[in-house]
Amino acid sequence: MDISDDTCCCYGCGSINVGLTLEECDSCPECGSLDIGSYEDLCHDMDEAQDQYQGD
Repeated sequence: MDISDDTCCCYGCGSINVGLTLEECDSCPECGSLDIGSYEDLCHDMDEAQDQYQGD
């Protein structure tokens, strides 16, 4: 299976739930957190955080 932009990801534990879309997730199947988002959003947020950490 491939990871798509709408794959359900958890901000709490960092799991990427391949095979589940954000629409299919009410909470993270790994840890139960409600702090979930799409893979696209997670990657975008991680890129931004990394840029800030490196001190553009």
